[in-house]
Amino acid sequence: MNSITTEKSPHRRLRAGRIEDIPPGSKKFLPDYYENILVVNVDGEFFAVSNTCPHAGGWMAYGPLEGYILECPMHFWPFDVRNGCLSGMEDSGLFERLNTYPVTVEAGEVFVELPAGA
Repeated sequence: MNSITTEKSPHRRLRAGRIEDIPPGSKKFLPDYYENILVVNVDGEFFAVSNTCPHAGGWMAYGPLEGYILECPMHFWPFDVRNGCLSGMEDSGLFERLNTYPVTVEAGEVFVELPAGA
């Protein structure tokens, strides 16, 4: 896995791969020492969320992705990858949402932006 830190930015970037490596409707797992990340492609738009369900620790990579909804494979909790919240519950508490991370695409490469110090 590639991790990039630059002097211009205080965050760390994880390289997820080329755009064609993550086609629409697919998911890509990125193991990292900070947090295991899942990158999903919904109709050409990329999102990055925690790979671990906050409810029971299920690995989200094994759950189905239908549109913007990613379902936990253990207890079928549906999460919206756009905001990490339980579907239809945008005011979900911290223990009921997935962490989300900004995704950038540059020169055909997909990157996940992690917070400073991560």
